[in-house]
Amino acid sequence: MSKHENNRRSRLAVKSVTAVVIAALLLMVTMGAQYFFVRTTLLEEAHQRALSELKANSYKIESVTHSVEETMLTMKAPIERHLHAPDSVLFGIMGNVIKSSDLIVSCAVAFEPEYRVDDEKWSEYAVIKDNDGNIVRQQIGNASHDYFNMEWYRGAFNDASHWSEPYINGLGDNELVVTYSIPIRDKDKDETVGVLCADIKLEWLREFTNSSPLYPGSYNIILSREGQFLVYPVDSVAKSHTANASHLRDATVDELYRRMMAGEDGHMQVRSHSGKRRQVYFAPVPKTDGWSMAIVVDEKAILGKLYGLSLLLFTLSILGLALLAFIIGRAVKDNIRLQETKEKKARLDSELHIAGDIQQAMLPGDFPANRNVRVAAMLRPAREVGGDLYDWYLRDDKLYFIVGDVSGKGVPASLVMAVTRSLFRSTAERESNPAHIVTSINTGLTQINDNDMFVTLFVGVLDLPSGRLRYCNAGHDTPLLVNDDVRWLPVEPNLPVGLIADFEYKRQEMQLAPGTMLFFYTDGLTEAITGTHELFGADRMQAVVCKMAGEAPGELVSAMEAAVNKFVAGADQGDDLTMLAIKYDPVLEHYNWHKSLTLPCDRARVTDLGDFMNGLADELHIDEAMAMPLRLAVEEAVVNVMSYAYPPGQEKMVTIEAHANDEKLKISIIDEGKAFDPTAAADAETRLDVEERSAGGLGIYLFRQLMDGINYERINNQNILTFTKIINNKKINEK
Repeated sequence: MSKHENNRRSRLAVKSVTAVVIAALLLMVTMGAQYFFVRTTLLEEAHQRALSELKANSYKIESVTHSVEETMLTMKAPIERHLHAPDSVLFGIMGNVIKSSDLIVSCAVAFEPEYRVDDEKWSEYAVIKDNDGNIVRQQIGNASHDYFNMEWYRGAFNDASHWSEPYINGLGDNELVVTYSIPIRDKDKDETVGVLCADIKLEWLREFTNSSPLYPGSYNIILSREGQFLVYPVDSVAKSHTANASHLRDATVDELYRRMMAGEDGHMQVRSHSGKRRQVYFAPVPKTDGWSMAIVVDEKAILGKLYGLSLLLFTLSILGLALLAFIIGRAVKDNIRLQETKEKKARLDSELHIAGDIQQAMLPGDFPANRNVRVAAMLRPAREVGGDLYDWYLRDDKLYFIVGDVSGKGVPASLVMAVTRSLFRSTAERESNPAHIVTSINTGLTQINDNDMFVTLFVGVLDLPSGRLRYCNAGHDTPLLVNDDVRWLPVEPNLPVGLIADFEYKRQEMQLAPGTMLFFYTDGLTEAITGTHELFGADRMQAVVCKMAGEAPGELVSAMEAAVNKFVAGADQGDDLTMLAIKYDPVLEHYNWHKSLTLPCDRARVTDLGDFMNGLADELHIDEAMAMPLRLAVEEAVVNVMSYAYPPGQEKMVTIEAHANDEKLKISIIDEGKAFDPTAAADAETRLDVEERSAGGLGIYLFRQLMDGINYERINNQNILTFTKIINNKKINEK
């Protein structure tokens, strides 16, 4: 090759590199500008949403406080007309009011010394609604309850209504209350002679402020004028700390509390002492004597989607730049000898084969040994890379699996396949409803689907102990159900994912009998074609399934692949071929020891549970090292049911069933409360301080640490949470 030719090629190479660098710089600048624009937009949107939420919450609080004030004003008039009536009249007036109010838990009228009774300093008539809803009437003024020096009395006596600072009430339930008080006047003497007051629990504040978080993990704070926490995500902090007392927190938090107590409104970025950035939006609550409300949002909750989208766009941009570099390189080297072109093509083919190998490596390996289910699958792309996918994994005695087919072929389809698999894995780690899993995948794909690609999916969750199959079909080929006969599995006509962002996917479920096999496939099977354009078809597929119905899943997949290969006889195929076979063949476990306990949902009865667990440990000869974590896990689960499964005041029961054999102990906690799957919650981040953790997660973290197995099922309107512990106790056979 001549020196001139070398120089020409060098100049072309420099121009090519320069063009790619300029394109990369322009792309990076554009992406950076888009990133900051979207970031600003998301933060502004969060600001506007927070302002709306603060305003809505303020209206709710104002509505409640106004209702209490109107109730008190309504009661004030008859009290003032009967200032010297018998005690029973005053008790009756207040009792009628407290019976008709869901907010007021106690009501009292307190008089100046000797006004009601000569030589009596204290006259305070109180009507109290106890925890059982009973009305208690008593005169509570005395030397130990000197109400003249109490805030609610002093604040209202000077002809003004008054909302007190929150305090722990004296009813024994350790609840925070506030008192609203107004003066009582003797119109004949034209003077203030006492104070009428009502106590309101702050539980309603926590209920409505936490009912619908603005963002995942966001929470509300409400401060009184003196810095007392009325609402805080951690009850112990709300009852034992104030905003005035710094407790190992960042200076920005102190500044936030200062501004809230000063009655300011606005927005701040604060840092926890662990360094997390949070956006806080705050405003005073009108007509509440200085209350202030704040909404605290983790910045990642606002910008999390931006981070993921930015990473995806960056990855796609790098691929685009690589493709641009390849095109330019090919354009400026069009005069390279044929051999060089062949070498380049060979390198490209090698890279595609590597990409295909990487894609194959993303598929799950051999199915782990399991006594209840067997799984086999195969995927053969029509090109080096394809758009079919399947995946499975086991979590909490459930088999999660997916089969899918991406529209289109080649690299774009393979990228969508990779994203779909990633969305499936990330969602199924915290979700056991297949319709919710498909909805999450659909949401993720529609956000990045600029090329109108879609994916047909079948997502299933098989509970291995019970054989209950829950599934959602998103436009995928109908699978076969193989038992005594071969028939189509009933499926709802849901749309494929990636088309409509807010489509509502429907969940289905059925009970699998032992020995049942499910056969899933993509249209690359039924549309496998011969050189004369004849399709393999559903009838041939069913015939192979019928022939192999009693065999293992791996043998069915192998037989089906062999039948297709024989049919097409080497003809090129235009579509990927994927098959997945699942056979539910549980090993029935026999338990020769049983014990049960049924308790009312009363936390005072937890001691009975402790006696039950101690007796269980004694009968099964379980040593204390194992018995202690068993008690801890079961008591945590049962207390959660007692505390949250049923509406307040509803008397319901929780049952603990224990079964054992010489290998394992199985304990089931059964209730008829609202549906709640604790295994779907993410484990708590135990490295954080209590006030930094998001709500929930500690229970499931505890269960997974202490138990060998955990399973949740909702059957016949019952929550059934089952723990399994390996005990290896041969003495059980002696029972």
